[in-house]
Amino acid sequence: MLYKNYHSIETDPKVPLKIKKEKMEGWWRVYHELLKEHKKHFDVIILNDGCDKRNVRKILNE
Repeated sequence: MLYKNYHSIETDPKVPLKIKKEKMEGWWRVYHELLKEHKKHFDVIILNDGCDKRNVRKILNE
């Protein structure tokens, strides 16, 4: 799930704020692209290598 993947980064005090911001922007970018593309919310999305829309599409098509 996207939330589980990024929530651990968001709550980790050792992760610099700059990295947190980049990861969260990536999360929202992918989430909104998927929302536009598939016209629905995704509760469960497993990402292999970070927040890459191509990876998400590949996983969804499997």
